[in-house]
Amino acid sequence: MSISPNYQGATNGAGGYALAPLQGYVKESADRLRALVLQYGDKLAALGTTGNYDILPLAKGGTGASDVAGALTSIGLKGGSNDLLIKSIGFRGAPVAYNVQGLYMGWNGNGDGGANYICNRGGGLGGHAWWSVNSDNTAAGPVMTYSYSGLLTVNQVSTTVVSTNQINGLTTALTIAQGGTGANSQAGAQNALGLGVAQTPQFAGIELSAAAPYIDWHYANSTADYSVRMQIDSASSMGVSGDWGARAYWCKLGLNGARGSNRFNMNWTGSAMDLYVDASYVGSLSLFTSDYRIKKLIKDVAVPSFLDRIDAYRIVNFQKRIFGAVFRGDGTTYQGLIAHEAQAVNPLAVSGEKDGADADGNPIIQQLEPMALITDLMGAVKELRAELREIQAQLMSVGSS
Repeated sequence: MSISPNYQGATNGAGGYALAPLQGYVKESADRLRALVLQYGDKLAALGTTGNYDILPLAKGGTGASDVAGALTSIGLKGGSNDLLIKSIGFRGAPVAYNVQGLYMGWNGNGDGGANYICNRGGGLGGHAWWSVNSDNTAAGPVMTYSYSGLLTVNQVSTTVVSTNQINGLTTALTIAQGGTGANSQAGAQNALGLGVAQTPQFAGIELSAAAPYIDWHYANSTADYSVRMQIDSASSMGVSGDWGARAYWCKLGLNGARGSNRFNMNWTGSAMDLYVDASYVGSLSLFTSDYRIKKLIKDVAVPSFLDRIDAYRIVNFQKRIFGAVFRGDGTTYQGLIAHEAQAVNPLAVSGEKDGADADGNPIIQQLEPMALITDLMGAVKELRAELREIQAQLMSVGSS
C-alpha cells in the first residue's frame, strides 16, 4: 500500500491523502474508471455546466428549443431568416398562416386533393413567375407570369390541348396550323379560312335548316338586301326571285319517271318560240296568236287558185330516220308533207330552207306553218263553194227554161 502524495507530517493540512491499493479488486475498478475518463472526459468537459435538465444549444449540437415550433425557428426552418437547400420536399397538409407577406405551399387546402401555391403580396404587385436559367445562372429563358388579377403571360405555347376562360393581351394571332385563324379581325379570319367576301369557298355539301331557308346573291357587290334570292317555298318546292338562266332543262318521263339523255331549251324570237334539243334546232312551237293588235300591213291573199295549191301538195306516208344528234326513228308511220316540196307550192307554208345549217354546221330543220296550210284549205273550200253555187245557178236556169 502507498500514500500519495508523500506524507509530510500530521500538522501539514495543505494536501489530502488517499489510500490506493496497488493490487486486487479496488485497483481493477480504478483502472476502469480511469479508462472511462480518458474516453469521455473531454466530451463531458465540453458540456460545461449543461446537464440533462437544460436545453442543449445549437453550439453544443442541440436545437436550442424544447418544442417543435421553437426548434424549427432555432435551426432556421421557420421565420424566413435562412436559405434552405434540400433534395426534395413534400406537403401533406393545407397551407396555414398566410396572412403574412410571403409564399406558402400546401396540399388539399381546397379539399380537392390539389396542390396550393399562395402568394401574400404584402404591399407589392403579387403574382407568380417561372423561368429557367443555364447551368451557371448567367442567362435566363423567357419568363411566364401569373398576375394577382389572374393574367397569365406566356412567351409562346406548344401543346395539344388548352382549356381556359379567355386569353387577354395576345398580340400575335394563332396560325391555322396552331388551331387559330391567323388573323385578329372577323374579315381577316374569313379571308384566312378561305371564306372572304371576294373568295370562292368550296364545300362538299351544305345544309340550311330554318322555317324558310334561303340563299341571297348580291350582284356587283350590291348593298341591297339581295339581288336574287332562292328560297324554299314549301316542303317540296323552291322559288327564285329573279330570272333563271339555266344552261338547259333536263326533264323526266313524268313526275316519277327516269330522266332522258337529252336537254332542251326554248328561245322566243319575237314572233315564234323556237325549240332546241341539246344543240339542235328541232322547230318552233305552234302558237296560233292572231290578235290584230300585233299585226300590220294586212291585206287579202290573192292567188290564182287555192284548189290548185291543194292539188299540188303531195301527201305522203313516211317514217322518221336517224339524223343529226337528236333525231331518232322508232318505226312509226306518219302521214304528212315534205317541207321543201310544200314550200315550192306555197313559200309561206314552210319555215327555213332545204338543207339549212347554222354557222357550226348544225342542221336547221324546216318546219310546216300550220296556219298557212289551214288557210290554203279554207281558200280551196271557198272556191269549191263558189263553183257549187255556179253549178246550182246553172241547174236552176235549165230547170226553169
